[in-house]
Amino acid sequence: MFRKLAALVALATAALLVSAGSASAEYTPTTESGTTSQSTVTDGGVVDFSYTGGDFLPGTPITISVSYTGSNVGGGRGSSGLLLAPRTGVVGSTTASASGNFSTTVKLTEPGLATLTASGAARDGGTLNVVTQVRVLAAAGSSAGVGGAALPRTGSDIGTQLWIGAGLLALGVGLVGVTVARRREHARA
Repeated sequence: MFRKLAALVALATAALLVSAGSASAEYTPTTESGTTSQSTVTDGGVVDFSYTGGDFLPGTPITISVSYTGSNVGGGRGSSGLLLAPRTGVVGSTTASASGNFSTTVKLTEPGLATLTASGAARDGGTLNVVTQVRVLAAAGSSAGVGGAALPRTGSDIGTQLWIGAGLLALGVGLVGVTVARRREHARA
């Protein structure tokens, strides 16, 4: 019984790995670097985000999104004081020019590292992602932490610990199942 269960688990794992590999191989968007008018701004500041590589399909829509990571723990406008995962949101859109480029203005609203991404149709028929980063500093006088001073971020994100806990829980359930199956097999004999 134990050998059958082990063989079934091995086959399921192999099937999962093979299907995940082929699924990820089907679609690979192209990623290029974009530029911004400034590499550092204060909270609420704006940057000009552009791309001049000419790889977007002319006249097609381009979605602009911003992902914020690494903001100060316990502070900043709208902060919960706990950083669980990067916050990403669509902030606008633009249209690719006749030469396959774009330029747009983006307002950055949270302290930390802002990753700007422009996604749209590429000339080659795929998807093109243009990415760049801007450091966003807390505005002077913001209520970041105690006494208006930003608190340093220490420790790790809880997300990794949750995944490790889920994996250990699954391993424990599997071991209990194997133990129960062995006991039943020995009870029959």
